[in-house]
Amino acid sequence: MFDEIFSKPFLINVFGGFLGSVLLVIIARLYRQSYKLPVVFKHYRISSRKKQLIKVKNNRHDERHYLYELQKSQNWFIIFLLVFIINFLWLINNNITDRSFFSALIFMFPTFVMEFIWLKKTSYIEDLITYQKGSLEWEKRRQRKNKRRIIT
Repeated sequence: MFDEIFSKPFLINVFGGFLGSVLLVIIARLYRQSYKLPVVFKHYRISSRKKQLIKVKNNRHDERHYLYELQKSQNWFIIFLLVFIINFLWLINNNITDRSFFSALIFMFPTFVMEFIWLKKTSYIEDLITYQKGSLEWEKRRQRKNKRRIIT
């Protein structure tokens, strides 16, 4: 009985699933700390952030836009979970992990793409919350602006 449960294909599948989960967590943490990327990506990062902040500035007072973007973010999270579960079950069912670890990573690529889109939407929602009038960050920015006006 124990030989069937702890056979090599079963352990490889469990290890592959665990490794896939760990990779998803690592990608999420890397995305959140993307500001520490090397200088090569500096121009892209700055221009992308600038575009996002301009969009936030134009929509930060619109409650309908905020709720719409929040709903889109939640929908992307649900899609991400569904793709992850379907992809994971498909990988286990077809014993892809018996072939190669890299083939399993290639087949998990749709999951990584969905995670990236969801994290991007979540980041935008957090910026909308941060830069709304009345938030703590908004008050800090207003106080700095008033100090500069008094000095000049």
